[in-house]
Amino acid sequence: MVSVSFEGFTGNTHVRQTLAAALRDGRLPHAILLEGDEGTGRKTLALLLAQALVCTAAQKPCGVCTPCKKAAAGIHPDITVVEAQGKAGMITVDAVRAVREWFYVRPNEAGYKVCILPDAGRMNTHAQNALLKILEEPPSYGVFVLTVLSASELLETVLSRVSPFTLLPPSRADCAAVLQKRLPKADPARIAYAAGVFDGNIGKALRLVQDEDFGRQIAYSLDFCRAMVSPNEYDLLVLTGKIEKDRELMKLFLPIAVNILRDVISHKTGAGVYITAQEAQLAEIAEHLRVDQALEAIDIFGRAQAALQSNANGPLLATWLCASLKRAVCS
Repeated sequence: MVSVSFEGFTGNTHVRQTLAAALRDGRLPHAILLEGDEGTGRKTLALLLAQALVCTAAQKPCGVCTPCKKAAAGIHPDITVVEAQGKAGMITVDAVRAVREWFYVRPNEAGYKVCILPDAGRMNTHAQNALLKILEEPPSYGVFVLTVLSASELLETVLSRVSPFTLLPPSRADCAAVLQKRLPKADPARIAYAAGVFDGNIGKALRLVQDEDFGRQIAYSLDFCRAMVSPNEYDLLVLTGKIEKDRELMKLFLPIAVNILRDVISHKTGAGVYITAQEAQLAEIAEHLRVDQALEAIDIFGRAQAALQSNANGPLLATWLCASLKRAVCS
């Protein structure tokens, strides 16, 4: 009896079980949309699903049969991954047309042909409309797996042809367990901190733990929050200048800053559970910040994260962030 399991994928049990049951029972949708934040494993699950579709073992994906090994190595002839290209980082209409032609040739080795489009939101309108033509009349052996940060990145006509699944980060404890398994020599305290700061997001926490300059992001984020509430605007301008030039620092800094402010609120309300910093450091910020101001600042940081994910201009975003936060804390 055939069985399907994605046990190597942590969290999102309902999504895993639903996809496994659909594949096992022969009712897998021809087009699947995986929506979730950066670091939630959208591409990892897409690749596991493709591997399961070409796997020849009874327990899919087995990871040891020849098709599984080819899929893992990126050389299976019936699996294609269409990445964004060029300076603009877009999936072009020509790339989508090439995929259509590829699909109309029957599979070489497997019973399926699988196309994975990571960051499918990077298709412009012409590319999405080209994709729509094959989504409307797909070959019986064809499966598309699209991944996006947000379903809003796709046209309504495309969304109407896909089956959506939302991926969320696992628990902080599960995230920490995965990191410790992948990085057995890493400091457990450092792993726990990263899992807490990023609320269980494995991809983001892993990147933070692996960063040799681990403390730089934390120190910068605390300094930024201190400068945000300082009457000396120059301090905040100097710190803003750093993220203008360092997009990767901005990606890490924004969620850390959100959690610092959540800890500040916990300090002010007497909750006493802190993830990001020592109580004395949080008290220094809390002294100059009301709860309503902290909540507004959290909202601003959240909007900045969304803008960054949508490929907003770094210097303009940093300038907007600085001005918006100053207005919020001075209200």
